[in-house]
Amino acid sequence: MDLELTTERLADGWAVVASLKHHTADAERVTDLPVPGERFATEDEAEAFGLGMAREYLERNTPRAA
Repeated sequence: MDLELTTERLADGWAVVASLKHHTADAERVTDLPVPGERFATEDEAEAFGLGMAREYLERNTPRAA
């Protein structure tokens, strides 16, 4: 699985959007995470927040062994 982060400098700070890509032999599935309303002082802070969102999503949505 791949994680893609997109950051953008807006008038009120940095924004981030995260997408998860799952690859199979025949297809690719993209899951776009909800766009947060938070703004950040730096691009690094925005990226860190996006990574945290993705980790949290994976923890909640990854099947666990029985």
